[in-house]
Amino acid sequence: MRPGRPHKSGMTRLLLLLALALSCRCCPDKCLCTSETVKCQNQGLVKIPPSLPAKTKSLFVTGNRIDVLAGAFKNLPNLLAGNPWRCNCFISDLLAWLKNSTQVVDARELTCADPEAVRHRPLLQVQQSQLKCSSDMEGVLETSYVFLGLVLALIGVIFLLKHNCQTTQSIPNCLMTSTV
Repeated sequence: MRPGRPHKSGMTRLLLLLALALSCRCCPDKCLCTSETVKCQNQGLVKIPPSLPAKTKSLFVTGNRIDVLAGAFKNLPNLLAGNPWRCNCFISDLLAWLKNSTQVVDARELTCADPEAVRHRPLLQVQQSQLKCSSDMEGVLETSYVFLGLVLALIGVIFLLKHNCQTTQSIPNCLMTSTV
């Protein structure tokens, strides 16, 4: 070995280590990773981190500014399967993307858990028109209509009693209705 020149096997080790470091699918910046979980919540992200660990099964990205899913699930076949998909209007964009993408290897295995009308149906077989959202306000609105009807009926009864009192001039009837 000549002085000033690194040993050939040392250079090979260095290149191998550099190649491993560059190809490593480690935990993305701003994220916290455990064995199969990646948590990137509230980090101001605008897209899903491109290099997630290959064994990722759970990805948490709530509280960010992500508006595009393109490329997000490349090489992550385990990420979407095994989840209880609620097939409502909120997943219409995801469904459209899944139907036009080849990035999700297990897309055919995804099934709906709710609502009852599409339960156990493969997600890719659900039509956009079947993705309905029932508003929590529907029950409140019906209750409001019933309450409004009762109030209007009570006003009508009071009006009729008052009108009857004025036309009959019956003192006992008027005294009873005036105290109401």
